[in-house]
Amino acid sequence: MRKIAKLAADASCRCYPFHPPDLQSKIALFFTYFFTIDDLIRDFPTEAQNFRRDVLQQKPLSPVFESCRERLIDLDGYYDPYSADMVSKSVPRVLTSFRINFRFKTGLPEALIYLLAPRSVFGAESTRYLVQLAPELAVIINGINDILSFYKEVMVAQEPVNFVQHFAMVKGESVVEALEGVVERVVGCLGNGRRVVAGWPLLRGYVEAFV
Repeated sequence: MRKIAKLAADASCRCYPFHPPDLQSKIALFFTYFFTIDDLIRDFPTEAQNFRRDVLQQKPLSPVFESCRERLIDLDGYYDPYSADMVSKSVPRVLTSFRINFRFKTGLPEALIYLLAPRSVFGAESTRYLVQLAPELAVIINGINDILSFYKEVMVAQEPVNFVQHFAMVKGESVVEALEGVVERVVGCLGNGRRVVAGWPLLRGYVEAFV
């Protein structure tokens, strides 16, 4: 848990360097429980699947799931309602899709994106920008993960279930060509994202720091 907390704190500061320290701490705690649940999810499949329903029905949760719920409440006051909703729904989306490789149906990239613009800095105006940014940044987040993990997963572990390998099979390309395609797509989405925030230098600075 301590190692996860340290990684979560580092991720919070690196992804959101301009956020107030108290918000960085809240995000780090959220990441800590998010990553902890991700590690333990196969040990508690029923509770993971029922998290959304149990929260809505106000049923008792185990300590780690209850702590995750409390972290979502902590973050709620820092963001406009839409962004807070998008972050909150990320948890049950991850918990209910862990058995299936749904690249864009898992919620972590979405949560990361909507944590970008605190209400105290940007107000509600940021929402329309984030809605446009979300698809581009989701591709970037997932793509960078694929690029950085390619050697470990494909070259060393030779894992058969890998996005780049699936992409190669669908496209009828070699794995290297597919990897190059992922890189090109990430670069293209980065350009698209920059165009979305070109007229708002402050938000662009936050996005550049995040990426």
